[in-house]
Amino acid sequence: MQRFHRVLPVRWRGSLASPFLSCHNERATTGERGLLNAADSGQMTETNRALAQLFLAISDKLAARRENPHRIRAYRRAAESLVNLEEDIRAVAERGVLQDIPGIGKDLSAKILEFLKTGTMQAYEELKSPLPPEIAAWTTLPGLSEAVVQHLYFKLGIRTLDDLEALVRTHLLRTLPGVTASEDDLLAAIHVQKRVAAPPHE
Repeated sequence: MQRFHRVLPVRWRGSLASPFLSCHNERATTGERGLLNAADSGQMTETNRALAQLFLAISDKLAARRENPHRIRAYRRAAESLVNLEEDIRAVAERGVLQDIPGIGKDLSAKILEFLKTGTMQAYEELKSPLPPEIAAWTTLPGLSEAVVQHLYFKLGIRTLDDLEALVRTHLLRTLPGVTASEDDLLAAIHVQKRVAAPPHE
């Protein structure tokens, strides 16, 4: 006679509605405060807290690179779901019902399993790779914030000062949010930085 095992439903506290989920352009500071409050009150397990903070860190790094807003919202929603999860995420994973958690689909459930096995996620390790020093130096150019430089390097594939100069000359750079300097000022600063970076003549 075949036995059937009843799969327990995922248990929640409160509502999944959250201010930081409704604003896709907002950084995760609101969510981080909620996580800290929940952790301080003893409502979250250590594993849930660590995983939620990791999802928020990924969403922050994606936002800094101006990645797809839907991806950013997905990670923040997953973090919020973990805040409201009453049981340890390991127990949910062991029952094979991770995708019953709101906001957790096939991709994020695989990332959760990876985290439970290794303590980290490859997606996060790749995102936290710093800018090369010569690229990070572009933040000293007028009008280029770190977020803009991250977008240029990781999203647009701008790898050299020559690439950057060519982009400025196409007048496309000024269409990016956050770029504040005039093209003439930026081109002049690029030429100065190119001269500084050039090897001395023998």
